[in-house]
Amino acid sequence: MKQQIKTPLWKAVWLWVFPLLLIYQLLWGLVFNLPLEGGDYAFYSQLILIKLIIELLAYFFLPLYFYRATATRGRYSHHLTALFFAILFGITLEAILVRFIL
Repeated sequence: MKQQIKTPLWKAVWLWVFPLLLIYQLLWGLVFNLPLEGGDYAFYSQLILIKLIIELLAYFFLPLYFYRATATRGRYSHHLTALFFAILFGITLEAILVRFIL
């Protein structure tokens, strides 16, 4: 059985995650800088909700990917990465709850 070579965690974060998150945020910045016709704030509210839900899903599934597809030397590296994403997940969930539900 052929063993799969895993990418180091730091390499996956610096070469894939940060560039993708940067591009993602820049694209959303372009969307939110579009001129608003007639003061349609409900449209922007829906866009913000869509953005936050996408981020919530990303913060849930990215740690699962990192755990399976990356290798680390440190014993707790995967746990710290998952903790980082859990904190981001909590902040995003709080933003959804405060802005749209409560």
